[in-house]
Amino acid sequence: MQTYNVNFKRIVINFLLLFFLSVVISAQSKNEDLIIGKWLMPNKMGTLKIYKCNNHFCGKIIDMEQKAKNGGPLLDVENPVDSLKTRHVVGLQVMSGYKYAEKNKWIDGNFYIPKKGKEASPDFILIDKNHLNIKIHFLIFSKTIELTRVTQHKSVQKTNDIKEK
Repeated sequence: MQTYNVNFKRIVINFLLLFFLSVVISAQSKNEDLIIGKWLMPNKMGTLKIYKCNNHFCGKIIDMEQKAKNGGPLLDVENPVDSLKTRHVVGLQVMSGYKYAEKNKWIDGNFYIPKKGKEASPDFILIDKNHLNIKIHFLIFSKTIELTRVTQHKSVQKTNDIKEK
């Protein structure tokens, strides 16, 4: 009878440990997905849509206020690769490979800045559910850009053919 009680206690303890771990993992999963959504860039110049791609987070520009000088769609003219200078900025994947680190922070990804034609690896830090900071580091300098969550999307130059990977 003593062996039965010891085994039963071990089973109960193991069950409780597994339950606790699943709750912790589930809570972390919910936190990592808080970045998903549509984010308005500063000065309402455009919208970045962040979504999950495989086990990472990616983002595309889904609309832009600015147009090309000829009035047409904005092109990636600052791209250092000549063959890419004619691609549209709207629909362009600019964010890839980000992973959730901790405390509402996403790191280790690439971010393409069409206006400069350069890539960077900024950190994304969720300030609250409606404010996301992009913190770019360069040598001893850093710059923070604040994005605001779009709660009711008002498209400026929207494409309907954007598909997530």
